[in-house]
Amino acid sequence: MFKKVVWLAGMPRSGTNWASQIFASHPDVRLKFCPLFSYPFKNACDENSTADDWNKLFEAVYTTSDAYLDQEYLRKDGLLPTFEEKSDAPSVLCIKSTRYHHLLPNLLDLVPELHLVVLVRNPAASIHSWLTNPHEFPDGADPATEWRSGACRKTGTGEFWGFDDWKAVTRQQLALARARPDRVTVVVYEDLVRDAGGETARLFDRLGLDLHPQTSAFLTASQSSNKSHKRAVFKDPNVSERWTGEIDPEIRYTIGRELVGTPLARFCDARTLAVGAGWRGPKGPLRLGPTKAKLDDLAAFGGPPLFDRTQPRPIGQLAKPSSTAFSRYVDTIYEERRWSNNGALVRTLEHRLAEYHGVEHCVTFANASLAIVALLKSVALPTAREIILPAFTYVGLPHIIVWSGYQPRFCDIDERTQSLSPSAVEAAVTEETAAILAVHQVNAPCDHEWFADFSSRTGVPVVYDSVHALGCSLPDGTPIGGLGEAEVFSLHATKILNGFEGGYITTNNPDLAHTLKSLRNFGYTTEISTDAIGLNGKLNEVHAAMALASLEQVDTVIAENEERFLKYRNAFHDIEGLSFVPYEDSYKAKNYEFALLEIDENWPLERDTIVSLLRAENALARAYYNEPLYRYDDYPEVGSCSAPNVPRNVVMPFMPVTDKLARRIIQMPVGGHVATTDIEGLADFFRFVRENAQDIRMRLQARTES
Repeated sequence: MFKKVVWLAGMPRSGTNWASQIFASHPDVRLKFCPLFSYPFKNACDENSTADDWNKLFEAVYTTSDAYLDQEYLRKDGLLPTFEEKSDAPSVLCIKSTRYHHLLPNLLDLVPELHLVVLVRNPAASIHSWLTNPHEFPDGADPATEWRSGACRKTGTGEFWGFDDWKAVTRQQLALARARPDRVTVVVYEDLVRDAGGETARLFDRLGLDLHPQTSAFLTASQSSNKSHKRAVFKDPNVSERWTGEIDPEIRYTIGRELVGTPLARFCDARTLAVGAGWRGPKGPLRLGPTKAKLDDLAAFGGPPLFDRTQPRPIGQLAKPSSTAFSRYVDTIYEERRWSNNGALVRTLEHRLAEYHGVEHCVTFANASLAIVALLKSVALPTAREIILPAFTYVGLPHIIVWSGYQPRFCDIDERTQSLSPSAVEAAVTEETAAILAVHQVNAPCDHEWFADFSSRTGVPVVYDSVHALGCSLPDGTPIGGLGEAEVFSLHATKILNGFEGGYITTNNPDLAHTLKSLRNFGYTTEISTDAIGLNGKLNEVHAAMALASLEQVDTVIAENEERFLKYRNAFHDIEGLSFVPYEDSYKAKNYEFALLEIDENWPLERDTIVSLLRAENALARAYYNEPLYRYDDYPEVGSCSAPNVPRNVVMPFMPVTDKLARRIIQMPVGGHVATTDIEGLADFFRFVRENAQDIRMRLQARTES
């Protein structure tokens, strides 16, 4: 008589037929097919059955020969294998059932010698398998409604069909596995297909069974041929993926949407989850909308936009490296089994970036903001509290300074380079000046020779925000990266070098590099001691993998940027009142990251009006830089519609050059999502706007007044 009961459970079309024959192949296992659905034992036990009832049922099933219980008719037809080597009295009774899942919690309580093995298949695959099987899905039933409820197949007690039942049953099975880890084993069907021998060996080991040669032979045979009959267990593994090209996209979308972010997502494939999270597959070709011929054609007035809302033209690079290169780096993460904390890819990235910038040291961070915080804390004069920076810059920069524990002090800029004006800095420096945060602009670098001399004369340290200078070099060919105390760069997806997110600092100062590495890791100097108040600013290995893959093609990204910039300049050359900010000769190598459109005083519409018209066309242009940064000297009052830009109590002197430039420059769409035909379309758009400026102004004014 048997000593153990194995109950093999799974939803219909989840591979339990194949799994049951894996058990049947073992000489010490006797398999019986769904007794509670058989004629001899139809509904013999239910929710009210006792332990004695169940034990008597198992004993009777074990000794009963029956066409349904033993599936002999399928063996005769060659759909199931025949196993010659079998014990006369196997010690394990295996019950295979796709029904009666509601009885399992009570059954585990009542029968201590029972072990539950749960087979879970990707719901999208199992649902598709059911809907497309004419032997399983009732003729005349509507797949669009039945796939979820499975009502058309629920004709008796213990029936579980459809996606809603898959979710409920799988949740129950996972809960049982958590509560009784020694008596419940969850097997993923896809894992079993991928590594049949390994998964079976691990499962049998849990049950006290060895991997018998007869089982190994069956596994090989079952995966080396294919029979199309619904009950056949001989399936080519490639067939198990056929559903991916056949499933109804709406069903797949709904399944993914409901599972993404839940514990059940582990059983679903990545594509279905991605579709459910909003990804509808690869984008189609970039298309340009119709040319504007009348006022009503403007998207702001209800016309069709130049660019589809699902494919807007961005102002960031969003460069994608080779997926093969990225995957190659990610594979090493699994090999090294290290995801963060100064892993191999981070160290490799730092080495390559140091070489790229021609410096001795590179220190990576989780983002450029944390890098600036750590850098200022490392180099700023300890007795002072102000950081000098331009007002013509990114709106978040003064916030970073305040988070660092300092106070921003704004200076005006040079009109040609759009970077800090040396004379303005000279006038702004006081005994409270702790450091200068100079920002290289995309079109020109700071006057680094003046700053080097100034720092030498005054002792005030100079650091550079070089986020928009990656790939640029000085007139003598020296790469940007080795100026001042250090320079900061970004690995954000919108920048030249895409690491998803991240930042890094370059320097030739070994002591500073050592300090920065300590600060990014809570100030640790050894495994058990710290010597500074640090932070968690470490870059992880996945971001490093993306950055390394992107670094392989950074020259291509820059070359394509130059092509787009030249196309902009040529396409707009005949439009009066418009010009593009030139890239100055103070850079030898240029990255052409931005296309900055400057509007002169003769242009008939305000810059911000133009920006709003462009954004309605799904051209995501914006004012350059954030105009309110140099105008507001405090956060707005509670309830105000004004947006906060500058930390409280920061004095904002009038800066004439900043004021002038901040009213007239538009950051135009750039990057790999912008085609040359898009640029031609934008030029035509500006010609139309200029020719119809008065009517546009009147229409906008009338809409505002109404």
